[in-house]
Amino acid sequence: MKNRNITYASVSDYKALLRFEKKVFRAPFLRIMPKMYKEREKCAAYHRLVKSGNKIVGAYAAYPNEFITSHGCLKAVGIGSVAVSKKHRGEGIMSQMMGHAESEARESKTDIGYLSGYRHRYERFGYVPCGERYVYDVTQHYIKRSKTEKNFSFSPVHKCRESLSDISALFEKQSVHWKREKEEFSDIVSTWSDKCFVIYDGEKRFSGYLITNALIKEINEIQLCEASLLSDVIVSFAKKFSKKEISVCFAPWQEELLREIGTFGEHFHVRVSASIKFFSFKKPIEIMMNEKLNKHALCEGSIVLKLGEETLRVTVKNRACEVAECDSAPDIMFSYSEAVTALTTHHAIAHNALFKAWSPMCPIAVPHVDMV
Repeated sequence: MKNRNITYASVSDYKALLRFEKKVFRAPFLRIMPKMYKEREKCAAYHRLVKSGNKIVGAYAAYPNEFITSHGCLKAVGIGSVAVSKKHRGEGIMSQMMGHAESEARESKTDIGYLSGYRHRYERFGYVPCGERYVYDVTQHYIKRSKTEKNFSFSPVHKCRESLSDISALFEKQSVHWKREKEEFSDIVSTWSDKCFVIYDGEKRFSGYLITNALIKEINEIQLCEASLLSDVIVSFAKKFSKKEISVCFAPWQEELLREIGTFGEHFHVRVSASIKFFSFKKPIEIMMNEKLNKHALCEGSIVLKLGEETLRVTVKNRACEVAECDSAPDIMFSYSEAVTALTTHHAIAHNALFKAWSPMCPIAVPHVDMV
């Protein structure tokens, strides 16, 4: 295979890049991904190109982000828009680009990468479908018969810019969240043609926000000033948009809202969050376990895990977790792919009581609008 030169895009490549990706994906990225494509300078900074002469024949985006917790941040990169022109497929360009993305990530000490896409296409590069999002259905029966104590109104975010500060502050109030700059919040919550609505109560007071898919068939993110408002907000929203029923998604760290939806939601199921790559397991485990210990009293003890090529001793003592490299014989052995699933979901096959009590050790999930 020919070794191709991979370069940063420049502002002068902007229009050609849009044309190239629209041709490959048959999708208008400028409209469905404004956070990456609206500003030429940022779009160029995010993209890497392969050219034949002056023509783009391959491209991908590397979108920098952070997974923020009260015990530290994980440096992240979202990989997206991985494209190769039809004429040049089979030449190893995609593999070269994914290898380049990994080299850049490791050089910049990135902790995790994430992407969407077919498992058989990306798992060989270390991206494993994992993480959990919890989904409940709010049924027609409940919506018709529920007696709301409060009514709410819903305004598209682009029509109420005055509430952006409130939305951003409410989002950042979470002890765990992805980084979203206030100035970019409106573009971020419009990713994939999703729709963001600001929620106001009957007195026109800010009460939260929610994000739906393009057809308003699912609420894929919701944040409220008071978790107890959840039922009234969802019922009001369904009636406002003439929805007989609606599904609602939650991240693992939204514990108050999960308790509320658990009192009236139906047909609970777990959905894979994203395909995630761990460049190293040590830091994510330590940060996420200490985040869990901030809210929950976990069993004390120590186990040695072999996770792919890494062997780590994980110790919980005095409401704190310490993770250290070690040479001891492992208590549990996972392949790399098994480790990613075991650490981020409840589906680990491990006959170890302590590991089961701590699972999932890394409850990382990627909200829909934070994908690329």
